Amino acid sequence: MARIAKSGKPSARTASADLLSRVMGNEQPRPETLGRLVRATLEFDALRPWTTLHDADVIVYDSPDQPRCYCTVMGAAGQSFGMQTFVGASGLAAMDLVQRSGAAAPENMALFFEQNYSLVAEMVGREEIDSLDRAALFAAGFNPAKGFVPQFAAMRPGQLRFLPTEQEAALLADCLTAVNWACRHGQTMLASNPWGKDRNPVARPGGKDGFVITLERKDAPSRLAPSPKLTAEERKRIDGVPRKRTGVELDCFFFGAIGPAMGRKAAGLLALLVDDGGFVVANEPGAIGQEGLESVADLLRNAVLEGIRTIGGVPSRITMRTPELAEQIGALAQALGIEVRVSPNMPGLDPARDAFLQASRQRVQ
Repeated sequence: MARIAKSGKPSARTASADLLSRVMGNEQPRPETLGRLVRATLEFDALRPWTTLHDADVIVYDSPDQPRCYCTVMGAAGQSFGMQTFVGASGLAAMDLVQRSGAAAPENMALFFEQNYSLVAEMVGREEIDSLDRAALFAAGFNPAKGFVPQFAAMRPGQLRFLPTEQEAALLADCLTAVNWACRHGQTMLASNPWGKDRNPVARPGGKDGFVITLERKDAPSRLAPSPKLTAEERKRIDGVPRKRTGVELDCFFFGAIGPAMGRKAAGLLALLVDDGGFVVANEPGAIGQEGLESVADLLRNAVLEGIRTIGGVPSRITMRTPELAEQIGALAQALGIEVRVSPNMPGLDPARDAFLQASRQRVQ
């Protein structure tokens, strides 16, 4: 268990409160909430639930005044140790995407960013926390000592990790408390591997011990809506464009953070289209929810239409990296009479993708 020493320096707590207020404003979590979150995380760490539970073993937290939460334990792989809670319908869809994608999950990162609403509490090395993390711990009345310390994050759809708000921190603490209770009092149920029967343990506040656990059928996740068919105006512009026998490769991936140096950042996404001759079409990086961009499907759709305009023809086929990405342009491709193929190998696009990512890293440095 990590050692967390009580902070006795009012100046440190005052400076931490000032930093949280400056960066987060009215959204900053209260010291009482952060203290409850730290204590719940330390108890979770002491219970070591990753020795019996895997990330696919979901414990649902269902409270009448909160969105339904899907809690997964991290640590069975020996890398990250903590809990990730996927919040509401959007979070459930993101969790389902990761589980369906398997080894291809990194290639679906753009789709994950579009849907993901999750909260994370984990134990990390002291050297891994930043000034805002330290401020949160000091505000809670705790001083990070040597070894591993708690770290908290909220990831909203279209955004990167950032410190949870008051409401998010309280929800994360509630979820940790429920999972801790299930690990202490529900060992028999959890050891029976209820997840193998298409069910999840559901923890609800109540009962003489604080929670009631029941086994219930798994919730069905929603799926992303694909790109819509062509509008009448788009169809009119494309009708006169010749058809080509060549194909193109199309991908969408995480390009970098968009936002202030210290503050909540959006996940910058880039769509690339490359034809058989090596001609590259790239739109400006975008972020879901900004400048009219509502989905990855919109980003892919724009890349296809821009590619047709730039290349001067409608390709006979589009190759995409995963079935989940291919779904996003299914209706558009059908309307254009384009065959969609799936292949993890993109010999034409991968060098261009690597070049864009390298240029992005150099700009950051």
